[in-house]
Amino acid sequence: MRSPSKSRRPARSLLEVLETRVLFNTLVVNGTPDADMIVLAVTDNGGVKVTLNGTTTSYQPDQWTNVAVNTNAGDDSVTVEASVVPIAIVNGGGKDVVNVGHGSLGKIAADVTVGSLRAGTGSGEIDLTVDGSNDTTAAQFTVSAANPVGPADNPFGTIAFRLGNNANQHSVEFDATQTSSVTIAGGSGGNGFAIQGIPAGPSVAVMTGAGDDAIGLLQSAVGNTLTINGGAGDDTLTAAPFNAAGGNVVFDGGDGNNSVVLFGALLPVAGATSAPAPGADAITLTTGQAKRGDATISYTHTQTLQVEEGTFEANGDLGNIKLVVGSAFFAVPFPVSVDVNANQTLSALDIESGVVTLNGSATLRTDSLAFTVSALPIGGINPPRGHLDVGSSRLDVHYADTDPFAQIRTWIFQGAIVSGKSDGSHNVGYADSADGVVHGLANHTVLAQFALDGDTNLDNNVNFDDLLRLAQNYGKHENANWDQGDFNYDGQVDFQDLLKLAQNYGKSLGGSQTTAGALAVVAADTLPPRKRR
Repeated sequence: MRSPSKSRRPARSLLEVLETRVLFNTLVVNGTPDADMIVLAVTDNGGVKVTLNGTTTSYQPDQWTNVAVNTNAGDDSVTVEASVVPIAIVNGGGKDVVNVGHGSLGKIAADVTVGSLRAGTGSGEIDLTVDGSNDTTAAQFTVSAANPVGPADNPFGTIAFRLGNNANQHSVEFDATQTSSVTIAGGSGGNGFAIQGIPAGPSVAVMTGAGDDAIGLLQSAVGNTLTINGGAGDDTLTAAPFNAAGGNVVFDGGDGNNSVVLFGALLPVAGATSAPAPGADAITLTTGQAKRGDATISYTHTQTLQVEEGTFEANGDLGNIKLVVGSAFFAVPFPVSVDVNANQTLSALDIESGVVTLNGSATLRTDSLAFTVSALPIGGINPPRGHLDVGSSRLDVHYADTDPFAQIRTWIFQGAIVSGKSDGSHNVGYADSADGVVHGLANHTVLAQFALDGDTNLDNNVNFDDLLRLAQNYGKHENANWDQGDFNYDGQVDFQDLLKLAQNYGKSLGGSQTTAGALAVVAADTLPPRKRR
C-alpha cells in the first residue's frame, strides 16, 4: 500500500504574491515592500486591466465596482491610463509617483482618489500628475480645496475635468497632507482652468498646453505656491478678486500674446446694479508683480496687464507692457482707479473706464494711448468713460507713423486728459514735436503737461517768447492750439488768451511773478487789431 504522496502546490503568480483579491466587489492590489510599477487600464471589451511589475491580468467587464491600490512601502509608480470604475490609491510608505491620464484624459471615465482623505490611513508622500498633455480637444479643469468637518478628516483637493462638449465630468481627489506636489497638464486644444482653491501643503503647477488658454483664480484662494506655465498660444490669467488672504502665484505666459487681469473685488453678478465693494486695501503694482496683503502674483512673458474694480498703485515702472484700466463692459458703478507713483514707460495705455492719476513728479511715457467712449451721446458727442489726470506732471505719447496729436487735443477738450491741479491760472498744455515749439521734445512725440496759462512752449515760464508766439497767431479763429496761444480750449487766439498770458507774464511754474504782468498788457498795443467775428 502506497503511502499518500504530498501534492506539490503550483507556483504562485505575481498577482497572488501581491494579494490581488475580491473584497465586496472591490479589486484590491497590494504592493510589495519594494518599489513597484502599477499600471491600471481598460481591456478592449471594457474590463479592468492591471499590470504589476510587468505582469498583466485582465478582468471581465462588470465584475468590479471599484479598484483599490495599496502601494505599501517603497517608492512606487502608479499610472492610470484608463478607468471604467472608481480607483482609490493609498500610499503605505515611501515616495510614490501617481500619473492619472498618461497624456490623455479621454479614457478616464471614473473618479480617482489619491491618498486616504482620512487621517490615520496611509503614510509617505505622493507626487500627483493629472496629465492631458496629448489631448487636442479643449479641456475644462476645476481645482478646488475642501476642509471636511471632523477631527478625523484631512483637508483635500479636487481636480475635476471634462473634454470639449462631453457632459461627463470626472475628478481626482487628493489628500493634501500626503500629497507633496500636484501637476496639471493640458493639451493643445485651448483649455480653461478654474482655480477655486488650493489646500495648504502641496505645491501646484499648471501646464496649460499649446492652445489659447484661460486660467481663472476664482476668489484667488491659494493655500501655497501656484506655478502656471503658459506654453504656446495666447494665455490669460484672471484673478477675481485678487486675494488679500495670502498665497503666491507665479505666471510664465510663454510664447504668444499673454495677459494678466486683476480684479479688486468679486466679478459682477449677472443682473447686478452695483458691484460688490472692493477691498479698502490697494493692490500695489511693480515690474512683473502685483501684491495685496500677503498675496503676490508674479508674471513674466506677459504683454498686457488689465486692472478692474478697486484701487491700484503703480509704485514702480511696469515696464514695456500694455496697461488696460477698467472694463469695456462695466463702467459706473464698477469704478477703478490707478495712482501712478513712479515714472512709467508703457507700450500702451488703454483707459476703458476709471481714473489714472499721476502723483508727484511721476511722468507717463507710452507708445499708444486710447480711451473708450460712452455709448450714450451727450451734447452730440460720445464722451470718454474714463480720464487721465496728469496732476502736476506730464504725459509723453510717442508714435511711429500716424500722428495722434489731433485726437489727444480732442481728448483734452472733452476732459479725458485733465489735471486735478488746474485753476484759473493753470491748465493742461499740449504740443506736438512736429511743430518745433517745445525745445528738446523727442521726435514723434505729443506732450501734454501741467502748465501756466500763457506758456506756449511749455518751458514752465511765461515770457516774451510766449507773447511773441501769441502775437504771431493773434486773430486765428479755427483749430488753434495751445502752442499757438489758445489757452481756453476754444480753438481761437484772441483777447481772452492774451489776458490769460498777461496775468501770468513773468511767472515760473512753482515760482513767483518776476516781472509785472502789466508788461504783457502794454505789449498788447503791438498786436494786430482783433478781427470782428
